[in-house]
Formats: sequence, structure tokens, C-alpha cells
Amino acid sequence: MKALKRSLLALAVFVGAAGLSVAVQPPQGGGGRGGFGGGGVTGLVKSKTVAADVKITDEQSAKLKDWSKEFAAKSQEMMKAGMEGIDRQDRKAMMEKMPALQAEISKAAYKELATVLKPDQVKRLKQIEVQIAGLRAFSTADVKDAMKMGDDQTAKIKDAADTAMKDGRDLNEEYGVKGFGGRPDDADKAKEFDKKRAAITKEAMSKVMGTMSADQKKSWTELTGDPIDVAKVQAEAMGAPRAKGKDI
Repeated sequence: MKALKRSLLALAVFVGAAGLSVAVQPPQGGGGRGGFGGGGVTGLVKSKTVAADVKITDEQSAKLKDWSKEFAAKSQEMMKAGMEGIDRQDRKAMMEKMPALQAEISKAAYKELATVLKPDQVKRLKQIEVQIAGLRAFSTADVKDAMKMGDDQTAKIKDAADTAMKDGRDLNEEYGVKGFGGRPDDADKAKEFDKKRAAITKEAMSKVMGTMSADQKKSWTELTGDPIDVAKVQAEAMGAPRAKGKDI
């Protein structure tokens, strides 16, 4: 299971599978390319696609705008405290620490979000979180508990993650992308890059779905809910450039 966790976290770095959890790097604040709109739920709630899907009202949107700034700072402090004593060049140590730290930050975020959003909105936001996380979701406690994955299945998921990670590296190299969750600066290239990155994740997820029993597929459907345009949400949350006259 530890090997799977390392593979999935590394995949989040190379393929750019960013979810509500803070990316594997020191948080940079809002709008940076290195993380999910600066990290986690504060980036997710900035997405217009998410806002429409979750049915966030104008009043809630105004409150979330203020909240996201406050929580971005809080999550940075939590990240800093959680990583205290760990060499930032020690990728292995960071990856081993990250799941528990991500879970702590996510729990804190949802506790505060519950004071702004209705229960059904929070539930939907969590479903979107799982969709955005993609393969990385299988390293989280909630998903692991719900899926009840066996050792053989875990090994197959690790193989799928490792393949996707390699493909992600190759894609980054092809487009000259460096850093965590980076994208090309050119809007057209970025759109092309996003489609290829999404295809990598889709292929890997297809392999994972092939390992699931009927009950596990049902659990996965309940965890993810109705599909959302993951690539579009990621691009919006990261403040991606738009080509004139074109959608992301």
C-alpha cells in the first residue's frame, strides 16, 4: 500500500492530477501555476464550472471569495507546520508525510465550508474532489475504506499509476513543461496539452475500473456522482489563459 501511495502522489506531480488536497510542493498562494489555483479547495471554489454545478448562490460566492483568501493562508501555515523538520529536497519523505497532511487540511476546509454551503452542496463538492483527484483518490482514507481494495487490485492500480506517471513525464518533456502542475503559456498549446493529459488519466482510470467488482463500481459512482469536465475545472482553478474567442 505504501508503494501505491508513493506512485499516486508522484503521479499527481507529473501528470498534474490536482484535487482538493494541496499539491506536493510548498504552497504559493492564489493563482500560481505550481498548484491547484494556489492549493486545494481555495482553488476549486474559484472555478465557474464548479460554482454552476454546485449551485452556489451570489451570496455564497461572496462569502467564499473572502473565505478562500483566509483559508489559503491557513492551509499554508498548516503545510509549513506539517513539513517542519523535513528536507524539501527529500521527495520520499515529503510524499510519505503528504497523505495525512492533505487529509488534515481537507477536513479543516470542509468544516469551515459547512458554515457557508448547504449539506447537499458540500456532498457534491466532495464528489467533484474525488473526480479531480483521479487516480490519486485511491490513496485517500475515505476512498480506500469505501472500495475495500485487495492486494492484487492494489498492485494493478500501482502499475496503472506508474505507467501514467511515465506518460506524464514524457508529455511534460514534449511541451517543455517544468515544475508541479505546470502548463504551456500559449493558450492553444495549453488546451492541446490538457487534452493529452486528460487522455493519460482516462486510460489509467479505465485500467483501474477494469479491476473493480460490481459493488466497487457502485461505490465509486456514489463517491464521484455525475461527471464534471475535470480538465476545464483544473484550468479555471489555476487561472489558465484563454485563447481569444475560445473556451478553455
